[in-house]
Amino acid sequence: AADRQERSHSFGRRPANMKVLVTGATGLIGRQVTGRLRQAGFDMRIASRRPERLQAAGEVFALPGADAPDDAFLALMREVSHVVHCAALNNDRTFSDADHQAANATLTARLAKAAAAGCSGRFIYLSSIRAVAGPGFSGTINEAMAPAPQCAYGRSKREGEIRMIEAYAGRPDATALRLPPVYGESMRGNMAALMRL
Repeated sequence: AADRQERSHSFGRRPANMKVLVTGATGLIGRQVTGRLRQAGFDMRIASRRPERLQAAGEVFALPGADAPDDAFLALMREVSHVVHCAALNNDRTFSDADHQAANATLTARLAKAAAAGCSGRFIYLSSIRAVAGPGFSGTINEAMAPAPQCAYGRSKREGEIRMIEAYAGRPDATALRLPPVYGESMRGNMAALMRL
């Protein structure tokens, strides 16, 4: 109960001078996250690969590439308390293993390392159930299940989880949320095809 109260205080209510960095704010989930944080009164910094799409959104930064210098990631974290990392290369198009690794593993590692060094709060990484099981899996997925990703996307998301944990070196401030397929307005991929059918 004490841990739940501490978490509620540090992220559930907005203390003074708290700023949340959100990556991937132009995506389906990122738009929902930024909308909810805005409604709750949080100050936000948005980092996007397409900052021109968000000019009216307030404090918007270009998301550094996976090969950017450390200073670019540290600058992104200045005055930031928490990070919600939604940016990813999704499983809805054909990309190479190297593309997935750069966007989902290396970028996550770089952000987590900078956040662990410069932020006082939590790092929340939106991962995927594909980090644990392939699309043909039938059964219950829980935290005790050994990860066995079956595709480039799943392997990159799992690698992102591992690199995030390494960046936080045993600290409890980093969390990976393994999302199932998500559907909503302007979605793409398999769920969009299913909805059209």
